[in-house]
Amino acid sequence: MAEGGDLVEAVESRAVEPRRGAIRQPAFRRYLLGMTIDLIGDQAWFIALAWAAARTTDPGKASLIVAVGTVPRMLLLLPAGVLADRLGALRVAQGAQALRIAIMCCALAVALTRPSNVLLLGAVALVFGVGDALRLPAAGALPPALLAPRDLAQGQGLITTAGRIASVVAGPVAGLALTAAGFTGAVGIIVVLFLLAFLAFGTLRGKVDERERPASRAESSLLSGLQYIGRQRDVLIVLIVVTALNLALAGPLNLGVVLRIERSGWGPAALGLIIGVFGAAAALGALSLTVFEPRRSPVVVGFAWTAVSAASIAALGYTPDIVLSVLAVAVAGLALGPAGALLLGLVQARTDPDYRGRVMSLVSFSAFGLTPVALAGFGFLAQAIGLPQAFLASGGAVVLLALAGMLSPAMRALTLPEPTSEGLPREPDHGRS
Repeated sequence: MAEGGDLVEAVESRAVEPRRGAIRQPAFRRYLLGMTIDLIGDQAWFIALAWAAARTTDPGKASLIVAVGTVPRMLLLLPAGVLADRLGALRVAQGAQALRIAIMCCALAVALTRPSNVLLLGAVALVFGVGDALRLPAAGALPPALLAPRDLAQGQGLITTAGRIASVVAGPVAGLALTAAGFTGAVGIIVVLFLLAFLAFGTLRGKVDERERPASRAESSLLSGLQYIGRQRDVLIVLIVVTALNLALAGPLNLGVVLRIERSGWGPAALGLIIGVFGAAAALGALSLTVFEPRRSPVVVGFAWTAVSAASIAALGYTPDIVLSVLAVAVAGLALGPAGALLLGLVQARTDPDYRGRVMSLVSFSAFGLTPVALAGFGFLAQAIGLPQAFLASGGAVVLLALAGMLSPAMRALTLPEPTSEGLPREPDHGRS
């Protein structure tokens, strides 16, 4: 629980300056720094794990070791959201980070004493995945406690940009560490990164209003969270669109682009170019919200950007050459950045604090837990109706869904919660009797 003076200071600050912008909030800057460092370490770990597994065993077992680390995301993301609501998001995020630091120390011990033990490496990957699943929804639920509702879209844009930066930086960091000191050196660097992220999040104590005591199991169960989302129709509709967009993008970008390049004979360099352009464009699009942020009908603007991004993905199956393919993914990325930031910012702003962990666990599950389903679905679709038609079906379905949202009177009238007289957001209806 925050100190009384800190809470009074935070309330007074929001009352005097209700519209400062996300990047101008010191607590959010520390959160963003911690998230960026954490994401670099997270992605560097998967690179180092794949490298160690490939050197330890055959390709089949190596891929199994890497895959084992992703299983907890599918199984534990939703329960992790329940835990965040029951115990407090910051407490769970820090506990999960402590677990990940401990397991990285175990990985160091494995690297020093039993570097060729496949079972130990797989066990480390599995437990790390548990910490990863626990941390994702908890960390994702923190921005609404640090920002005013109208700054959440900007905040999500900055978080998206941080994720893109981390994906660019993590490769060289892991590669240099592996080259200089092998798996041991890479894990050592990751431990340092996770410790720095832990310390950055630790400075948020007193800025985040944690529970003095856990909520009852009935109030913070997964079922009650799903019932809450069912009652909050605006949040439900936006979550459906976000989930559809995640599913529609995962297959075409992770599998469809590879198949397209292989059939067109453009070579592996084209794959790197397309993925790199998409990532850079998405970061730029998300960052644009810090300069050009819609003040009216943010959800309609978010749906419009969603439709543009999905239409570009649909067109990717029919582009005749590499130049137009790169242009299509550039447009898709530029539109995806503000689409995701606006829609997730609105979801966070309109979600009751008691349910933020569970709502963000659903968002995380749609982005990470459903990826295998999206890949398999796109593969079957491409085999059944053809690759170009699979691109068209994936993108076209989201375009129709986004257009329906734009035409909905309820969505068009949707606004962000207004500040209360104390300067804090007026919370949506809890839906309790």
